[in-house]
Amino acid sequence: MYPLLENLFAPLNSWYVAASSDEVTTTPLERWLLEQPVVFYRRSNGSVTALDGRCPHRHFPLAKGRVVDDNLQCGYHGLTFAPDGRCIHVPSQPFAPAACNIAAHPVVDDGTWVWIWPGDPARADVRLVPNTAAEGFRTSVRAYRHVRGRYMLLHDNLLDLTHLEYLHAGGIGSTGAADVLEHRTQGEDWVKSEREQVDTPCPPHFAALFGYSGPVTRRFGMTCHVPALHVGYDEFSGPSGTLGRFRVCHAITPGRKCEAHYFVTAARDFALDNQDLTAGMHNALGKTLDEDVAAAEAIEQMITSLREEPRDVLVRGDATCVRGRRLFESMIRRESANL
Repeated sequence: MYPLLENLFAPLNSWYVAASSDEVTTTPLERWLLEQPVVFYRRSNGSVTALDGRCPHRHFPLAKGRVVDDNLQCGYHGLTFAPDGRCIHVPSQPFAPAACNIAAHPVVDDGTWVWIWPGDPARADVRLVPNTAAEGFRTSVRAYRHVRGRYMLLHDNLLDLTHLEYLHAGGIGSTGAADVLEHRTQGEDWVKSEREQVDTPCPPHFAALFGYSGPVTRRFGMTCHVPALHVGYDEFSGPSGTLGRFRVCHAITPGRKCEAHYFVTAARDFALDNQDLTAGMHNALGKTLDEDVAAAEAIEQMITSLREEPRDVLVRGDATCVRGRRLFESMIRRESANL
């Protein structure tokens, strides 16, 4: 499915962010992930359970049920499921048939995000859950957006940072950013893009955060860890030295076929206890995300209105984006070959 090749959607055997840690409580939470409904809830010991979100009896959404003694009770006819997905009670009969069992999905709660492995549980390796922390940085802002657009549009956006100058003009964008030489590196499941601007005007959002409006040297980049995470950095220095460094993690999870979940954290390594600075980062991040989401949703509307999937006219600035797309396609094909 565009922008990937025909009949390619997303890898299943990978860790994806499903929710913020504080979203998951003892009240069931439904989230559609990779075209399947999943229900999350927190047990009495604090651990997170993730089950298929559809009751096999009449297909009622299990998130409309309730948690009873760490088990999930369907809100329609009372079928009850243990945290491992076994149906342990059917009110109208003395036994629960195995046909009523549902899938339980491996999850990891890292304190910021709840990660889920939607594919084969036997392949889930908790050691592969990305570590988004960085020494010296403290997360100041967290955000979530439900995007009415296919998930790869968000990946395309982050793989091609030339859009900063235009989509985010007047905010985080730098004049001339699109013309700066790009340094690109790549591995089996990642691609990294980096740029440096020298003696450039400080972008408006950052000028407000620093209280400085003179020329800066800006170093910024983004690493895409296929298929679910981008880790970006933004560093500014002026005539007197470093002004500040930021680190932003973007987690993108497919929802329904043309919907996506977008989770973001922003961290900094300076003035860590300055609440006014945190509020400024919150406002800047919110505006930037809203611009990105609006762009993705506008593209989705355009694509779905066409009679056939479009073909891109590629330019030099698309080099990293194209490499990223190929990594996604390669991962999907490898997974299909191993089924």
